[in-house]
Amino acid sequence: MTEKYELVREIGHGSRAKVYLVRNNNTDEMLAMKSYPYVGQEGQRELQVLKEIKSQGIPFLFDCIKKDGSMNIFMEYIPGKNLRQILQTKHVFTEKEVLSIGKKVLHIIQLFHAHSPQWIYGDLKPENIMITEKGEVYLIDFGSVMIDGEKHMDVHGTKAYYCETAGAMLPFRDTYALGLIMYEMLTGCSYQQGIQNGKADVCHLSEVCQDIMKKAVRLNPKEGYKDAMHMLQEFDLWENNMTEGRVSYRRKKGNDVIGDTCRFIMHGFLKPASQGMLILLVIAGLLFMKFEGYRHFVKEAQQYEEKIETVTVYNKQIGNHYRLDVDSVRAVQEEQNAEDMVEKDSYGRSIMRRK
Repeated sequence: MTEKYELVREIGHGSRAKVYLVRNNNTDEMLAMKSYPYVGQEGQRELQVLKEIKSQGIPFLFDCIKKDGSMNIFMEYIPGKNLRQILQTKHVFTEKEVLSIGKKVLHIIQLFHAHSPQWIYGDLKPENIMITEKGEVYLIDFGSVMIDGEKHMDVHGTKAYYCETAGAMLPFRDTYALGLIMYEMLTGCSYQQGIQNGKADVCHLSEVCQDIMKKAVRLNPKEGYKDAMHMLQEFDLWENNMTEGRVSYRRKKGNDVIGDTCRFIMHGFLKPASQGMLILLVIAGLLFMKFEGYRHFVKEAQQYEEKIETVTVYNKQIGNHYRLDVDSVRAVQEEQNAEDMVEKDSYGRSIMRRK
């Protein structure tokens, strides 16, 4: 790269830029370098945000190099995983976990909404929320930030996390996205999937939690949150209720056992195990049916044998005894000499002997 920076490896990429892990040869410090192949609107906006907002939750800006029509922005490297990566392994979060992460995100978003002129983060999604091993929360990727009053601004973002009926320049865009993210964290599926298949149930959640999500995802911005500060106020109420043990539910908590178990099986790490168990149950059912068929066959055979009384008769031609049913013996008796007779042996079997 340059004498000052050494490229280590690529750590991420998007549709507009790539992110690399680099080493500062002067300080031996590891940094994140976001490389834009051109000097455009997104790169300039990201550079502006990092220059003006210096706070916890925003990566610290170290350097920027523009060369040959490209732009490289050097910023603080945030070790950890993004929320999407965590969702893929954890699937379902508790209310306490969602409260903690959501509140930290709102504190960061509030910096944008309180800025003068007002800024809209614009692309809030799990991929842009970084969480360190210590539980610190950071936002990354500021190329979609919009400034109130701007004209001729291309609006970027992820379709799954913004409301198409709302104005792009409203803070509601960010609170709406956070409502969708909360829903996904608490149910294990996206809001759209939950509506389509009806599998994502929120009845097990506290009233305050349900009310916050429902208000956040209103299609009409006037019915949603005005900005991050108003949403943060209700998060504080939610936290106080949990701290003081004043959590209320719209149905009895005791009725949630079955629902919680189903959610855990369907969305938790036991999903593959549940599928395996279903296969085992099907195999066991087939084996049981086969066993029942065999048992029924044996039972019928035994009943048939009980109905047919057999006797052992003497065959004069071959000098041997063989078994016949009673009717056959009677027929033989009629044809044989009258001196032939049937008698019982020591085992109680009927035997035809010739005197």
